[in-house]
Amino acid sequence: MYDDDDDEILYDEERQPHSELSIASFIISLILGIALFALLMVTGVVSAMNNGKVDEHTPFAMVIGLLFILGLLIATVGATLGIVALCQQNRKKVFALLVFSSMHWSCWEGQQSVLSE
Repeated sequence: MYDDDDDEILYDEERQPHSELSIASFIISLILGIALFALLMVTGVVSAMNNGKVDEHTPFAMVIGLLFILGLLIATVGATLGIVALCQQNRKKVFALLVFSSMHWSCWEGQQSVLSE
């Protein structure tokens, strides 16, 4: 849009900024996805070193289980932030929608790794 008097570009005051909550939930989902992938890799390497068997009563297996539970709790926080970001008015919702696609992928990969054992 141009102003006829000064030939300067007028910026639309109605521009919607990104929601801070959606950016925070997106960062949480990215970090969580990378962490879960690394956790699955470590678990796979340790399992391969033990001929495909990991004793469930070892401290390693307990720590892995606790880290997966912690990941689910963090995913719940990120999803909650994403839902709140979707409900905000006058904010862009791109990052909030990306959160749900990345969290869906993270949960799917975690579920597949648990079911495959």
